[in-house]
Formats: sequence, C-alpha cells, structure tokens
Amino acid sequence: MDKLGLAMHLADTLLADGGFSYDQWAEGTPRTGYAVSVNPECNRQYTGRVSPLDLYDYMWAHDPILGEPGKVFGAWRDSETGVTHLDVSTVVADRDKALALAREHGEIAVWDYANIAEIRTDAISV
Repeated sequence: MDKLGLAMHLADTLLADGGFSYDQWAEGTPRTGYAVSVNPECNRQYTGRVSPLDLYDYMWAHDPILGEPGKVFGAWRDSETGVTHLDVSTVVADRDKALALAREHGEIAVWDYANIAEIRTDAISV
C-alpha cells in the first residue's frame, strides 16, 4: 500500500478505534511489548479530527526515524482530554522498563500490545 492509501486507512482506524500503531517492518501492529514515546521532537497534538493528509504529512516528515527497526508510528486519542497525539514510539519488551522510560520522558501512558490496554504512568506507583 502506498503512503497515501496507508494514511487513509490509519485515519479510518483512528476514528473507529481511538488509536493505532503501525510498524512498517511488519506492515501492521505489534502483538507484544509496550509502546513508549522517547522522541519528544516527533510528538504532535491535535484538538480536532486528524485527517488523512495530517497523517500523510507526519509520515513524510518523520520517515527517517520511522524507518528504524523497533520504531512504530502511533496515534491515540486521550479519553480524558480529547487531544489526539501522533508520535514515534519505541517498542520495549519489559513493562517496568517501558514505564520508567515513559516517566523519564514525561509521557502520559504506554501501550500494552498483548493486553490491548493503556497503562497510564500516573496510575502506577514508583
């Protein structure tokens, strides 16, 4: 699938599911591990609906880092604020390491692929 087609598919997924992770190496969503954003320079926030063009532009702007193994393109809508976050996430195998990295980088949450669940960093005691 070309980048524009992928952007359209991901926009539909974001609207329907509230988020997505896309690993270009696996051409899909990781099944295990924890997604944590450790590249704050890649974070973008949207208060309205995110369009396919927004996603397409993001993919082109961050293509070099998204091409690195272990990096995924992620988007999620924060249910508490309604803000949609686009970022480049690193997939980490260890839950505690992922949460430590998230706290270190001031992240709100990590995503647990195996349990299909958000783990908010403020809900976990240190």
